[in-house]
Amino acid sequence: MTRHPMTWIAVADSAHAAIYAQAAPGAALAAVPGGALASPNLKGGEIVSDRPGRAFDSAGQGRHAMESEVDPRRQETLAFVREVAALLEARAKRNEFDRLVLVAPPRTLGDLREALDKTVKSRVAAEIAKDLVALKPDELRARLADELRP
Repeated sequence: MTRHPMTWIAVADSAHAAIYAQAAPGAALAAVPGGALASPNLKGGEIVSDRPGRAFDSAGQGRHAMESEVDPRRQETLAFVREVAALLEARAKRNEFDRLVLVAPPRTLGDLREALDKTVKSRVAAEIAKDLVALKPDELRARLADELRP
């Protein structure tokens, strides 16, 4: 009896992720234990508690607030994506999956792609640039039928 490759489906958006496993082609998707992640989803004011600094105008007597160079919500999203990538990396090193299908909105998918190490990247079988994080496992399996074929 030949062993079917274990396929994992990582579905994410900027604040939620779920990982499902499919043990054989056509089999139902099962939630991977420890594979559901959620960002604290803090409001901008909760991420940055200090008011922006003040600076003098280069000409004249005026003062103005200095803008942050980095959007705090974007930083929160990138930290979450790195958390998802770290989970996938740890599980790949334990050989818990052979193939990986990544599903995320375009920007999150790009961030995730950048955060993945070569061990995980080598197992990526497909990437779907759609926000499908709210789908139930059966709906997800139906939407990804082509990508889940070995």
